[in-house]
Amino acid sequence: PTGEGFHVISDMLVVECLKNGRPVSKGESGNLVITGLTSRAMPFIRYDTGDVAVLADGKCPCGNPNIKISHIRGRQDDFIRLRDNRLISPYACLQPFKEIREELLHFRVIQREVDRFRIEYVAYRDLPGQMVTRITDYFRNEFDSSETEVIRVSELPVDPSGKIRKIISLVPSPEKGSLPSQIHGG
Repeated sequence: PTGEGFHVISDMLVVECLKNGRPVSKGESGNLVITGLTSRAMPFIRYDTGDVAVLADGKCPCGNPNIKISHIRGRQDDFIRLRDNRLISPYACLQPFKEIREELLHFRVIQREVDRFRIEYVAYRDLPGQMVTRITDYFRNEFDSSETEVIRVSELPVDPSGKIRKIISLVPSPEKGSLPSQIHGG
C-alpha cells in the first residue's frame, strides 16, 4: 500500500474490527476479527486475533481495491486501562524510554492496578536518579499513577513465542473482549 498500512486479500479473508461484538465505523479502533474463506478442514469463523486495529476509511491511493488495515494499535491485553475505563495504547507507555533506549538492554511496563505500575529493566548499570524521576513523573502525569516502581533486574522472562512483552496489564477489563469507546495514544 501507499504510505502506512496493510492490504487484506479480500477473496481469502473477511476482516472486521468489532467493539462489543458489533462492527465499528471505518477509522475507529476495534478488535481485529478474521473469517477465513479457503480452509475447508478447519474453518476460522470470526476468529479474534487479539489485536486492536483500525480499518482504513476510503480507497488506498495505490489503487488496490481490497480492504486496508491502516493501523494495528497493539494487543488487546497490552493496553493500559485508566480509572475512567479509557484504554491507552501500549505505544504511549513507551514514550519515556525513547531518549534512554541506549541505556537499556530490555525493559517492560507492568500495570499492577489501575494506578500502580512496575517498570522492570535490564541494563549494565542502574539508571541515574534523574532518568528514574522522568519515568515516574511521566507515568504520574499521563496515567494518573499513584505509585511507579522502577527496578533493575538481571533478566526478563520471554513468552512462549520467544519475545519479551514490553507492556503487561494485570487490570481486568470490565467485560472480556470489549473495548471502551475511546482509545487514546499511539
